[in-house]
Amino acid sequence: MTDKQAPIDVEQIKSDHLPTGTVVETLPGRFELRTDNPWEEICGHTRAVRRGPFVIIAGTTASDVTKGVLHPTSTYNQAVVIFERIKHALTTIGAQLTDVVRVRMFIIDIADQDEVCRAFKETFHSYGIRVPATLVQVSGFVHSDMRVEIEADAIVMQQ
Repeated sequence: MTDKQAPIDVEQIKSDHLPTGTVVETLPGRFELRTDNPWEEICGHTRAVRRGPFVIIAGTTASDVTKGVLHPTSTYNQAVVIFERIKHALTTIGAQLTDVVRVRMFIIDIADQDEVCRAFKETFHSYGIRVPATLVQVSGFVHSDMRVEIEADAIVMQQ
């Protein structure tokens, strides 16, 4: 399902709940970003890990602990929220969007690829960069209203 016919307030979408996070050094030089997402506790994973210059951002969705899945009928809006959350996670763990070197995008319906690609392009091209990316169709996510999930890897260059 797409939003081509509906006017979109991208700034409002971007301001949707950003998970609060705490960076914890779990081993010398290993930093984990832990958020209020209940899946982190249930599955025993973390939102992001930084080890030296390498940053790995876990699969990110447009879900909220109090509101449930955000924008359940819009792949584009979910992707905008996700990219904003990835940007927020990077900043929290000491990186930035321009440090991203690879993105993986998973969607339920391959017909939605244009909507996800639009959000991807808007996110990275505004910084004047292109990022290697993979986009694949999957059979499902943990909640039926989730339309897209995105992961990112970054390398932080020393200043």
